[in-house]
Amino acid sequence: MKRIMLKPVLLVAGWIALASVPAVPVIAAVAAQEAPFVLAKICGADERSACKVGAVGPAGGFIFFVDYNKDFESFDYLEAAPENARDLSVSTAGDSAWAIPLRDLFIWCDTASRGAHESIYDSGVNKLTDYWKKNALGQGKTSTQLMLNNCAQGAAHAANNYRSAKKSFKDWYLPNITELLLMVNTLRNYGLGSFYRGQYWSSSELDLDTAENRVMPDGDTDHSDKSGNSHPVHAMRSWKYP
Repeated sequence: MKRIMLKPVLLVAGWIALASVPAVPVIAAVAAQEAPFVLAKICGADERSACKVGAVGPAGGFIFFVDYNKDFESFDYLEAAPENARDLSVSTAGDSAWAIPLRDLFIWCDTASRGAHESIYDSGVNKLTDYWKKNALGQGKTSTQLMLNNCAQGAAHAANNYRSAKKSFKDWYLPNITELLLMVNTLRNYGLGSFYRGQYWSSSELDLDTAENRVMPDGDTDHSDKSGNSHPVHAMRSWKYP
């Protein structure tokens, strides 16, 4: 009977951590059903390197999560954009040397009367369960689509319209608060990414009028009025290989 080490990914209060557990026996026939995870070799500047955390991804961003344990059915990799989203139609005339450029600032949604999708405060008795379900890794894509369906402009559109130097990739979205925290913390540990000091939007609602964001560089989470405040946007994408 073969013994293996399992390292499950734990989601704790919006954070990702690897937890080691004692070796447990696994029946060979069951273990054989799980094919080993093989890193895709389509990353890096040469587009032939393994897609490890910290590597340049296929879309020109940075890989910040790899699902080695196959915990997620919809994706194997999470890739952050190499830079912040930007609206080039906005004039730079009002910019100052010490502030974030105006073309890099976006409201969350132009709908002031209600959030782009059902607020967690209206979600019935399973509020906490529903909140974490919406904010699990990979779910930012769903939240972004709901925002796109209900907002004429704002952070979701900024993320969705983002294009890296590799313009063929059009699947960028606004990370939820869990994805945003993981993205920023991981890239900072690798000395990668381009982030302003200040708050970044996530696709996570806090209530009918506010959405969650991350404060740089201390890493705290905060919230802002959806249509009354403007913050930067850093897009991401999730993908599965092959």
